[in-house]
Amino acid sequence: MYSFVSASIFHAAIPPYCCRLNGSNRLLLRLRLSKELAIENVYVRTAPEGEECFIEATRKLQSEGAELAKRCDNSWEWWEAYVEVGVPLLHYRFCCVRAKGNLYFNAKGLCSFTPLDRDDFKVSLVNEPPEWVQDSIFYQIFPERFCCGDSSTNVKDGEYTLAGKTARAFAWDDPVDKSSGNCSFYGGDLPGITSKLDYLRELGVDALYLTPIFTSPSNHKYDVADYYNVDPHFGGNKALAQLRQATKDRHMRLVLDLVPNHCGDHNEWFKKARQDKNAPEYSFFTFYNDNPDQYEMWLGVSTLPRLNYRSQELRRRMYGDADSIMRRWLREPYSIDGWRLDVANMLARQKMDQLGHEIGREMRQAVKEEAPQTWLLGEQFFDPSDYQQGDEFDASMNYRAFCMPMNQWMAGFDFEAFKGKGWGDKAPLADLDLVEQMQSFRAAIPEKNALNMLNLLGSHDLPRVRTFNQGKSTKASALYIFMFAYQGVPCIYYGDEIGMEGGLDPDNRRPMIWDRSQWNNRMLQIMKKLCAARKKTECLRRGGLQWLYAQ
Repeated sequence: MYSFVSASIFHAAIPPYCCRLNGSNRLLLRLRLSKELAIENVYVRTAPEGEECFIEATRKLQSEGAELAKRCDNSWEWWEAYVEVGVPLLHYRFCCVRAKGNLYFNAKGLCSFTPLDRDDFKVSLVNEPPEWVQDSIFYQIFPERFCCGDSSTNVKDGEYTLAGKTARAFAWDDPVDKSSGNCSFYGGDLPGITSKLDYLRELGVDALYLTPIFTSPSNHKYDVADYYNVDPHFGGNKALAQLRQATKDRHMRLVLDLVPNHCGDHNEWFKKARQDKNAPEYSFFTFYNDNPDQYEMWLGVSTLPRLNYRSQELRRRMYGDADSIMRRWLREPYSIDGWRLDVANMLARQKMDQLGHEIGREMRQAVKEEAPQTWLLGEQFFDPSDYQQGDEFDASMNYRAFCMPMNQWMAGFDFEAFKGKGWGDKAPLADLDLVEQMQSFRAAIPEKNALNMLNLLGSHDLPRVRTFNQGKSTKASALYIFMFAYQGVPCIYYGDEIGMEGGLDPDNRRPMIWDRSQWNNRMLQIMKKLCAARKKTECLRRGGLQWLYAQ
C-alpha cells in the first residue's frame, strides 16, 4: 500500500527540488532521504517516448558542500540527477534500491510496488501557468449582492419577466426572497465594488473573481443575453473600465466569469437560430426534429440552451477571431487578468460529441496568444485532472480536492447530506482518508498547476462555511487557517471574513453586511492576520507540501 504520510523521504516538482538550468531543457532533480531507509542507490525513472529509462542519481554528502544538505543534520542524505526534457509533459519517479526490497517514490507517496504512471511527478517547460497567481489572495464577489454604488441603474419592480417570474426590487437589508426566483434584485453593481476596493485592500486581498457581469435578465447572469456588453444594471462597459483602472491603481488583479457552455434564451444568437434554419447561428445549438422548441439544454433548464462546438463559426466568435469574446476583454481598457470558465466539466461534451479537450486546448492557445499571463480557471466539481496536464486549464476551483473533503472532515457530513440527498455521506471523513483524497487529487496534476489551484471553503453554489459547520465561527476560522497554509491559492467568499451565514441557494447569496456593528470582528482580525502571514511567507505561496502525521 501507499504511505501518504512519511517524513523519511521528500521531493517536490518545484525549486529547489526541481530546477531548470539556465533556461535550457535540462532539469536538476533532488531527493531527500532518511539514512534509516538504508538506500544503496537511486534512479530517476522516466518514459518520455513510452519506453522506460533509468537515470542514475548521485549521493551528495554534507562534506561535499551540497547547498540543501548543509541545512540538515546527519540523519539525512541528498541525491541529485540531471534529466533532459524533450516532451511537452515529463513524467518521472524515483526508484530507491535497497537490500530488503526497492521503494518507489512519486507524487502520490512511497510504495514498494510498481506504481501507475499517472501518479508520477510531472513537469512541463512549455505550458507553465501564470507566475502571479500563486502570490495572490482572491476574493469572490457575487456582484448583485456586494454593494450598490449607483442606485439610478437599479432594476425596477416589474421591469421585465423571466421564466414566469416578474422582476422585484428589494431594499439592501431585506431578507433574501425565494419566491421571486432569480428575479430578486438588491442593487449591487460594479461602481459598488469599486467603492469598496480600499476595504478589500485593507483586508489583504489583491485579486478579485467576479461571477458573471454580462447583460442578462437574471440576478446571477449565468443566462447571458449579450457577451459583448456588461449589464447596464451593473453600470455597463464604462463601469468595468473604471473598476479595472481602480484595481490597477491598487495593484489588484481582476478575473471575470465566462459562460461558454450555454447562453440564455434571450441571447440574440438563440433568437436568430430559432427563427431561421439558414442563419449562421443555427449551428451554435443542437435542435431536435427540426423543431425550434426542442433543443439541448443545460441540465434540462429551458432558459439555458447549450452551445454546440461542432460549429466552427461559434468557435471563431467565442475565442478564435481577433475580436472574439475571450480575446476582446483581455485588451484595454478592460485588460482582465483571467477567465473563470463556468461548468468547464461539461463544455463541448454532448452525447457522442466529446470535444471538451479539443476546445479546452484551443481556448488556451487563443488567450495565451492574446495575453500570455492570462489565467484560465475551470469550474470543476469533480475530478479535473484530465484538464490540468498543462495544455488546457491552468487551474480549477478546488472543490473535490480541498473544499469538500475539508468541510466533511470538520462538519461530520458532506454537502450532499446537507442537501438531503440519499447518496449523501452522513459520517465525518477520517484523518487518513482526508489525506489520501487530497494527496491523490494533487498527485494527478503537475505541481506548478497545484500551486495555481483555487482553494475555497464556500461559494455562490454552496452553503457558507460557517453555516455548514453548525454556525460555529471557531470551525470556520480553523478551516480558513488550514486553507491559507495549504498548497494553492486561497479564495475568500465575500462576507466570510465578517462571519456571514447562509444556507442553500439563494440564502448563500445574501447582500453583504456593511453595518460594522453586525460584524464578527474576531473572525475579521483572524482573516487579516492570515492574509498578512501569507504575503510575507514565501513558502506558503510557492512551497512544496509534505504530510507529516495523520492518525
